[in-house]
Amino acid sequence: MQSHVLLVVLVVVITGQQVGDQELAEILNDVYGTEDYETPPVITTDNVWKQAQNFIKNLEEQTKQLEYNLNMRELDISEREKAMALLDAKVATAGNTRIKLNVGGKIFETTKKVLTKHKDTFFFNLFRSDDLQTDDADGIFIDRSPHFFDVILDWFRTDKLFLDVLTLKPAELERFKDDLEYYRLVHLQQNVDAQLEQKTMKEEQQRNIVSSHKHGSKSTHYYGGRTQFQQQVPQQQQQR
Repeated sequence: MQSHVLLVVLVVVITGQQVGDQELAEILNDVYGTEDYETPPVITTDNVWKQAQNFIKNLEEQTKQLEYNLNMRELDISEREKAMALLDAKVATAGNTRIKLNVGGKIFETTKKVLTKHKDTFFFNLFRSDDLQTDDADGIFIDRSPHFFDVILDWFRTDKLFLDVLTLKPAELERFKDDLEYYRLVHLQQNVDAQLEQKTMKEEQQRNIVSSHKHGSKSTHYYGGRTQFQQQVPQQQQQR
C-alpha cells in the first residue's frame, strides 16, 4: 500500500495539481485496476499530502547532507593543497643553504637545493620537517655506511650514475641496492634494475649460442667420421 501511496505522491508533486478523493481513486484505478485488490486501499488527499510533505522533507535533508559532504571534501582538498604549496615554498626559499651531512662518521657537504631536487625521496621529506636542525656543527647525522654515498650525492647533482653496477660483486650490489631503498631513490632503482635485467638477458643469449655451437660441432664430427670411414672401406677392398 505504501508503494501505491508513493506513486500517487509523485504524480501529485510532479503535476502540481490539487486532487480530490474521487480523482485520487480514479488515478489508482487507471494505474493498477481495482480488480487487483480484494480490499481497495483507503486513501485520502490528507494522507497523500502528508506523504508528499515527508517525502520532500527527506529529499531536502539528504540534499543538504550531500552538499555538506561535498563542501567539506573540497575544503579538505583545498587545505591540503595550501599546506603542500607552503612546504614547497619553504624548501625552495632555503634552496641555496649549504648543508653538511654526517653519513656514518664521514662528512659530505652540498646544498638543500640539490638534496630536494627529487620529490618523495628521503632528503626531500627530511627537509620538510619543522623540527630539523641544519645548523649543527657536526652536520645532520645519518646512520648509514658512507661507502656509496658519494655516488648517490653525485646522482642528486647531475642525474647521472657514475658507477658500473654490472661489475659489482653480489655483496656490494646488495649493499648499493639497500642504500637506494633506504634513501627512496625510486628512479635510480629502476635504472639499476633495468641494467641488471639486460645483463641477465645477454648472458642467457651467450649461453644459448655456446650451447648450440657445442651440439653443432659434435654432430659434424660424428658425420665427418662416418663419411671418412665409409670412403675408406672401398679402398681397402680394392687393394685386396
